[in-house]
Amino acid sequence: MKIFTKSPEHHCQAGFGMIEVLIALLVLSFGLLGLAGLQMSGLKGSHTASLRSTASLAAYEMAERMRLNAAGLALGAYDAADTDSAPADPGCIDAGCSAQDMANTDIREMSLYFNNLDAVAGFVPTLPDGRLQVALNAGIYAITVSWTEMSEDGVAGTQQFLVEFQP
Repeated sequence: MKIFTKSPEHHCQAGFGMIEVLIALLVLSFGLLGLAGLQMSGLKGSHTASLRSTASLAAYEMAERMRLNAAGLALGAYDAADTDSAPADPGCIDAGCSAQDMANTDIREMSLYFNNLDAVAGFVPTLPDGRLQVALNAGIYAITVSWTEMSEDGVAGTQQFLVEFQP
């Protein structure tokens, strides 16, 4: 019968060595960097979706304002509306507006989404460099909302959202 005994020449490793700890920290740091990249990608996607949603809401709000003012549509008051050249406030809401004045009020109120017409301190537009335009072509209204958005490579580009409707 053989009896195995430890010889003094063989040493068993007892615990982690410095190399193993450094490798574990390296793997952990790469994992955390990956998670940070995913978080940034998610934030960018969320911001893009928020801008597109805001543009959609603005376009559909303008369409609803136009539908509610059928007399203004018949007059052609919305045919070339542009928030970059908003009319002055007719100030008729309390006293009652004509169809043309209501159209001017609608265009001005939509302009307040994108432009600081009243010189309000700390104004932040709902869309960066936002603009809403209405065009009439063959009885169909096209409402275009445009804004500036940064691409993934850091270049600013113009995005657009288009709604068409026939009253």
